[in-house]
Amino acid sequence: MGLERRPQRAYRCSLECGRSRPPPQIRGRIGCALADVILADTRTVVAALQEATQIVPIVFAGVIDPVGAGFVASLARPGGNTTGFALLDYGTNGKWLELLKEIAPQLKRVAVLREPDIASGIGQLAVIQSAAPSFGVEVRPVVSPSPRPTRSPAPLSA
Repeated sequence: MGLERRPQRAYRCSLECGRSRPPPQIRGRIGCALADVILADTRTVVAALQEATQIVPIVFAGVIDPVGAGFVASLARPGGNTTGFALLDYGTNGKWLELLKEIAPQLKRVAVLREPDIASGIGQLAVIQSAAPSFGVEVRPVVSPSPRPTRSPAPLSA
């Protein structure tokens, strides 16, 4: 995890690829940082920062489903010391049904293929399901099977 000194005492936090949590000594340093604001760019960093400080404002950018992750109460009124910009606007998911209905007005049932391991899928499905009655469409969630591991190619012989 790196802390970068910025003008106006702002810090930008980022996490090395493959590391799920910053080491304890870094988490402690974050909480003690004399920053006016901290910019976080991943879910993992936001979670670590929220654990480390309830005083210094945390601004996230590009986090998928911050409400579903429990970082903020809502995007309109986040509460606490954390706010930011979500990567996805779930309102567009309801528009997908509207577009489908315009393309195929006779449409009655829609299957929504989803992967349960992707956090944003829960929020997306909820928006699609809530929009469905206004378009007279029944939504059927379909869980995508996990991809099967592929075999390694046979080594080339010289």
